[in-house]
Amino acid sequence: MNGEVYPVLIEQGKKEVFTLATKSIGGLVNEGLELNPEELKDKISEFLERRDLKIGVVGPYPDGNIDFLPLGEEGVMLDKGVVPGLIQSSFPSVTRIFALVDGDNDISLAAHPDVFPITFANGSDGVKTVVRQKGGIVIERVGYEGGCAEALRIIRSHFMGIGTAPF
Repeated sequence: MNGEVYPVLIEQGKKEVFTLATKSIGGLVNEGLELNPEELKDKISEFLERRDLKIGVVGPYPDGNIDFLPLGEEGVMLDKGVVPGLIQSSFPSVTRIFALVDGDNDISLAAHPDVFPITFANGSDGVKTVVRQKGGIVIERVGYEGGCAEALRIIRSHFMGIGTAPF
């Protein structure tokens, strides 16, 4: 934070997934935007509002990250514990959801019976406790320093039977 700005990178070529990042990630295209985390939050919020998407934006947190929460009927942000139900109502065949969690605001999501939680070295003590109690995974790397990529490798290889892919 502290007034720092980062290039905004957009992963192109996917229709279902739109990835934004504020730090350099291989293979992503710099769209010429340089935003601090607060400006990025504002841009994302405007994008969601223009498309009438029921998603709230929270943050940025001290590490510069931004969080997304579902919005209820009256525009009130809902607890993350409702996310599995929202996914399953749209995709009834989904029986297991992998959730990458790190903060206390993720505890209700991590604790949901249909969620397999994964956290990182920078996860809060509360979320680590829930992840361990549920038999989830605690990756001993910081999420944004390779932990998320490691989580995806584990999901692919151990749960989906897909060989490891370079990240």
